Amino acid sequence: MNNEQWKDDILDSMRGAKRAEPNPFLFTRILAQIETSEQSVPQSYFKVRLAVSACALILILNVTLIIRQVRVSAENSEPATYSLNDNQYQLY
Repeated sequence: MNNEQWKDDILDSMRGAKRAEPNPFLFTRILAQIETSEQSVPQSYFKVRLAVSACALILILNVTLIIRQVRVSAENSEPATYSLNDNQYQLY
């Protein structure tokens, strides 16, 4: 079978085919889904904002605590020198 014959067979197979028709109520159902999804968007948007705010608050608290801990560790890392009766002791 040559290439031209194959193309003609493919094109001939579509003869007599009817145009596809959608369900008559399909557009109505699509519009109903769009309307219901629009009503639920503000509720889910509020939940997302609340979750992001909570994560940001936790992140800020963690960073603050880590910075404080680093400062305290830096202050305590220097050896302290004490003198007792003319003898000096150094604590590490």
